[in-house]
Amino acid sequence: MKKIITLLSLLFATQSVFAIETWELEAGTEIPFQIAGRVKANFNSEFYATTGLGMSLDFLMGINSSLISGVGILGENTAEVVTSAISNSFIIDIRGGWNLHNLNGLFVEAGYLYMMGGGGDVTVDQLENAFGTEYSANPLVLSNASLMSIGTDLHALTVHAGYRWQIAENWLFNVDVGLIKPFTSTTTLNADQVVGGSQAVLVAQQLKDHVESEISDVYLSQLFIPTATVWLSWLF
Repeated sequence: MKKIITLLSLLFATQSVFAIETWELEAGTEIPFQIAGRVKANFNSEFYATTGLGMSLDFLMGINSSLISGVGILGENTAEVVTSAISNSFIIDIRGGWNLHNLNGLFVEAGYLYMMGGGGDVTVDQLENAFGTEYSANPLVLSNASLMSIGTDLHALTVHAGYRWQIAENWLFNVDVGLIKPFTSTTTLNADQVVGGSQAVLVAQQLKDHVESEISDVYLSQLFIPTATVWLSWLF
């Protein structure tokens, strides 16, 4: 009986701590990654949870490519292909967080992110320069005029830390820095139009297999994406 009473007490205490006290609607830009909107549930404590939808637009992926190559995370050519593969993706962003104080002060977050449905065009030269294998040295085999597109669905873990201010009765302003680390991905390279000699289709398939394998390894073993975010929140 004592065990049952103790268990019920813990259950009621947990419900009291994690009962939803207020909601927030948020909009912001996580540079160089996404433009997004989120819904935040603030519990009867300093804890909260968010669910967001975002989009990785081309201009942000251009900044992303420059950043991750500029700080030495990836080489310039590899960064171009990697960011092209995740450009124009829809993003589902789920986080849990803790505020030092309820509506003002420091906060930390950890979460899960899923990117899907995006991609971009790449050339044979870009793929060769990124992954170091010659496919178009002989134009009769596989011409650089061949049209290629690449896309990646990506799962990642995220961590963020920042500061928030209550700037009016129902408005809050948040800034944070974060890190996104992919942990699994599925990449597809499509040869939309193969130009070359009689062996071009076979060579294009070899290129496809090689790139899909290489880029998956890059996401898992090399890629980290540092971010900086500004959010505006409406409290209700």
